[in-house]
Amino acid sequence: MRNLLFIITLILSVTEMKAQNNDPWTVYMTPAEVHNLMEKMTGNFKMEITMSMGAGKEPNIISINSVHKMLLGGRFLEMKQQGTMMGMDYQSIMTLGFNTIDKKMSLTTITNMGTGTLSLVGVWNDKNKSASLSGS
Repeated sequence: MRNLLFIITLILSVTEMKAQNNDPWTVYMTPAEVHNLMEKMTGNFKMEITMSMGAGKEPNIISINSVHKMLLGGRFLEMKQQGTMMGMDYQSIMTLGFNTIDKKMSLTTITNMGTGTLSLVGVWNDKNKSASLSGS
């Protein structure tokens, strides 16, 4: 009798786990392969960005230190940047995420150079392992 109860309990728990694996909430809260790719972007980086200020004008070169780390159980990549832009102190915080339901990447940016938030969104292309983001 104990063996029978154990087997029934085991079957019910496996069936329940299978049902939960297909549950949209479980899919939504579980990091995907894209999150593993984002984790490979963690670390400390020195970046140099060249900005063209118009035809015939000297380009502006910006040197930035960037620290990237995963947040919230590997669900988001935070990128904190510091440097000098056009002779002024520059700081930004970016957050990159992937939504496992709609398969879209999103990036939000805030900086000390303004009071707005930049929000970009794009569909993840699993074949190319890339996304083109756009927004405002």
